Amino acid sequence: METLQDHKGIGISSEPIIGRDKLGQLVPVNVFRALRLEGMKEIAGRGANAIIYRGGRNLGYNIGQNISSKMSNKTDLNEYLTDVVHIFEQLGIGLVSIADGSFNNGQVYLQVDECVTCAGIPNIGETVCHFEGGVVAGIVQNFTGGVVTCKEVQCWGKGDKTCMFEVNL
Repeated sequence: METLQDHKGIGISSEPIIGRDKLGQLVPVNVFRALRLEGMKEIAGRGANAIIYRGGRNLGYNIGQNISSKMSNKTDLNEYLTDVVHIFEQLGIGLVSIADGSFNNGQVYLQVDECVTCAGIPNIGETVCHFEGGVVAGIVQNFTGGVVTCKEVQCWGKGDKTCMFEVNL
């Protein structure tokens, strides 16, 4: 069984989940969004976005470690990003691509289409994809080994039709 993150025996797996024979490992997007967009705000208040970003960053870092551990050339950015794109799609987080910039120049823009948090939501005047931003930051931080900041600059929540993350190294 391939596990992306394993903590105390709990992981994200590509195998069926024991005990979920009919429902499988997928949860409807609306359930995720209810927890993410409403439930966390109720529990954590104004700090919810930072908590969600941090959780995403930790997950992204662990995903990055898993990718890196399987690479023969640990410095091959193309191989690393190809695996990142595959895992984002496999986990249903979204369809990720490099929109602009360069890691060599210290700034890159990553686009996430069909984002699990926001694709199709109405314009509410704010970005909402803190989880995805955290995942992106963690994945990039794992590869570069340096300090990474990630800010969402486009989002369905702001009336855009995609998510765009500005990643600074």
